[in-house]
Amino acid sequence: MKRYALPVFAAALLLAGCNQNSSSTAEQSAPAGEVKAPAAGAADASEAAPGVSGSTNDEAPVTAAAPAKPVELSFRFKPVKDSESGPRSTAYLVMSGGETREIDLGPFAGKPDVVDATEAKRANFPGSMLLGFRSYDPNSGTSNDLAVMQSEGSRLRIVQRRLEEGVDKAPEFQTAREIPLPAGAEVRAAPAPKK
Repeated sequence: MKRYALPVFAAALLLAGCNQNSSSTAEQSAPAGEVKAPAAGAADASEAAPGVSGSTNDEAPVTAAAPAKPVELSFRFKPVKDSESGPRSTAYLVMSGGETREIDLGPFAGKPDVVDATEAKRANFPGSMLLGFRSYDPNSGTSNDLAVMQSEGSRLRIVQRRLEEGVDKAPEFQTAREIPLPAGAEVRAAPAPKK
């Protein structure tokens, strides 16, 4: 019996040694797992707050692009007092969004009529216009048309034409002026007021 006890005892010691090595290996791998946990938590934090240092490359371009700033365009007409050539109005281009600006477009006969898409198409206004109006002077029989378009880059282009009564072909619109826009502006016509 003593003969067999020694090899059994040696085998038991060998197994005990193996168990200690595997437990120490498990202990060594545990801290590595703990190191990964904060990294995963950091990733969660960067997902919750994009643009924070440590955010992923996929998030960076999204946060780098500045959001578009909406700018609504409309017209305002103010009667000219004591006009010697009949009723006239000063037209203003109103730019609303963040900071409101009014651009003086000059005096026009009567009170100009803002044209809708159907009227603009029928009167051959530029197809890419954002908004426009037409004024008519019954004394001279002439119309003045004005359209606002977005130019290349961050600019608005004001185009105008003068129509004489009885002319077969309407003249082309000519650029009257250009107005710079704020960086990142997204321009659109303001909703027409309900009649």
